[in-house]
Amino acid sequence: RMVFWSKCVDMINFGMSVDDAICHIYEAYAPTTNLESILVKMKVDKRKGWKSLPLPPNATHAFLEEGFPATLSPSPKHLLLLWEEYTNGINGRKPARLFTPKERNRIRKVKQNYYRRNIIWKVMEKQVEAGLTPMQAVRELYDVYGADTSITQISNKIVTESILYPENGGFNPRLTVKLDDLPDGSRTTV
Repeated sequence: RMVFWSKCVDMINFGMSVDDAICHIYEAYAPTTNLESILVKMKVDKRKGWKSLPLPPNATHAFLEEGFPATLSPSPKHLLLLWEEYTNGINGRKPARLFTPKERNRIRKVKQNYYRRNIIWKVMEKQVEAGLTPMQAVRELYDVYGADTSITQISNKIVTESILYPENGGFNPRLTVKLDDLPDGSRTTV
């Protein structure tokens, strides 16, 4: 029961009423109607990072307005989770795309993590601008750099390629990206 109430408290801290928080929990676990089954599912879900119980959009906005500190997740293991951290925030955190320069640079560890992840976020942003969905962009990155390659290794390879492929905007030619204005004034998608 502690899991249930602690999650309710989290949601209340993000601007939801008690009734809204309880309703949100019941909706997330809708097929289950009794409390004991919900508690069992919540314990499993807690271990998986609350994948079945994301914060609703209005809670995220309340979170941002309250000015909670901007933090990054300790170590995302998948590029799609990294993209989610950038666009929407994960586990109730502020989306990284909304970090101010002060929030990005306030602590050395946050600064370094943001820098490393931003390399991948910018590539994925260019892929999405070129018309790929985030899932297609992730699949393409794993095809180019290897499915077993860590996020840090991918980031390092992208930095190296920015020097190797200046004619392609610094991107690997096998990636689908929307390039900014080229020296001749044209815009192109590779």
